[in-house]
Amino acid sequence: MFYFKNKELYVDNVPARDIIEKYGTPIYVYSASGIRDRLKQVFEFTEGIDSLILLAMKANSNISLLKFLSSWGIGADAVSGGELYLALKAGIPQKKIVFNGNGKDAWEIELAVRSNILLINVENVEEVELIDSIARRYGRVVDIGFRWNPEIEVPTHPYLATALKRSKFGLSSEEIFSLVKEMNRYPNVRLVGLHAHIGSQITAVEPYVILAGAMAKMVKRLRTYGFDIRYVDLGGGWGISYNRSSKFPLKSFLDSVKSVVDGEYKVVFEPGRWLLADAGIILSKVLYIKNRYGKRMVILDMGMNDLVRPSMYGAKHGVAPISTDGGVHKYDFVGPVCESGDVLREGILTYNVKRGDYVAVFKAGAYGFSMSSNYNMRLRPAEVLVDGDRYYLIRKREEFDDLIRKQVF
Repeated sequence: MFYFKNKELYVDNVPARDIIEKYGTPIYVYSASGIRDRLKQVFEFTEGIDSLILLAMKANSNISLLKFLSSWGIGADAVSGGELYLALKAGIPQKKIVFNGNGKDAWEIELAVRSNILLINVENVEEVELIDSIARRYGRVVDIGFRWNPEIEVPTHPYLATALKRSKFGLSSEEIFSLVKEMNRYPNVRLVGLHAHIGSQITAVEPYVILAGAMAKMVKRLRTYGFDIRYVDLGGGWGISYNRSSKFPLKSFLDSVKSVVDGEYKVVFEPGRWLLADAGIILSKVLYIKNRYGKRMVILDMGMNDLVRPSMYGAKHGVAPISTDGGVHKYDFVGPVCESGDVLREGILTYNVKRGDYVAVFKAGAYGFSMSSNYNMRLRPAEVLVDGDRYYLIRKREEFDDLIRKQVF
């Protein structure tokens, strides 16, 4: 995946420097071998579970990566009409697409109904009526699931916890059981699934063990009302190790799932970060170095518009020069965006860098480009997929015309 050979960074079998010389910086680079390794792990550990693996598209929605994952049988968890459109454009089979989201507009629901996808997971009481009315217009009965908020506390950043009492996501137990008593009012929807997503970047297995048990019990209760629950969607949120921190014990989690599933339903998983984060980096150029109050501040050509996670979540990504020839020193790595919060890492010990050198920012394959922006009217970077000794441009770097293409003047 990523390694140093003769003091130079390689991506699979390709020197990072070759990619920079051809496509410039900043640039996202993904390793096909890294993605394959993750896929092999998840397929190995889910053996014995009737399961469906969906990519959480919000983590990364590049259409070439979607096609790559689809070739391995991975489906899509879409949370907007745009993501649903891209999943369909990538050729992902409709029956491997689930539509989630707590604020689906009517046109988005209509797209899902028209596309005949596997499930629409409902998060609001009024949403059931809207889906029913749209399905009636198309003369269809649409399969839905209820997204349940099981109110499980998780050890993660507050912005990443999605199943708390105060959360905007999902239906409470009271709302679900009120709805099931009224489902005969909605003849064009069919309740066949139960969904929960408790948060993101979770590295402890205990909340998931609690979730798996709670979901199994909830399915049994729903079946007592006569509903044929065929899909149990346990969401995603499996954490990774960004900076020598703990990583998610996937095998332990899936073993706990096996212990409670009864074989009468398909278990759906929605990993995003876990599948792609480790397999992606950003390559960036050192523009300047400032020496200030005993600190060395490295100013890069990538900023918070390219990778917002450090500024938004305080995330700590590994940073290293692509050439490790020389001594080591402590640096603050910052970006060029006109914001004091545009700081990538502070006080990180790494190999010496100078103006004109290049650095790699690791574990950037998820929530990197998908959260990028044109803030400060900066051009969003290119993306490249490396497979063995070959590499492919999968997104062109933006140009100035892209900044004004949709403006009216």
